[in-house]
Amino acid sequence: MSSVNPSIYIPFVNLSCSEEYISNIIKTLLIGEVNRVDLVKKESVTPHYMAFIHFNYWYDNTASNNLRRKITEEQSVRIVYDDPYYWVAYKNKNPKSSISLVEKLDSAMMLIKNLQERVILLERNLPPPRPILRRSFNLE
Repeated sequence: MSSVNPSIYIPFVNLSCSEEYISNIIKTLLIGEVNRVDLVKKESVTPHYMAFIHFNYWYDNTASNNLRRKITEEQSVRIVYDDPYYWVAYKNKNPKSSISLVEKLDSAMMLIKNLQERVILLERNLPPPRPILRRSFNLE
């Protein structure tokens, strides 16, 4: 991700929070338009999620710009989602591609279909194979 459109990493999110809830909070706080939220469940003394928030774009306002600047400068930020509760967020240093496995498979299947069609067209345009000539010798 570029520094213009960084994604956010939140190391501790309560299990009661869903992708939709987090996305709505980010939108309600006028931070940005969320592309997707990836939640990774962590089993520890206190089970929780790690959240990775990927943006279509960030809103252009003072709060959003300050948060994006701090994230880009690799400082931590606090996102107050339900006062006094907040998430500590950081810049996501290893963002994953937004292309899902299903999209990758769909793309591969389209490529295979295209190649199959090209093979069929090439086979139609080929002249028929030459007959195999065999010589036989009559040595009588």
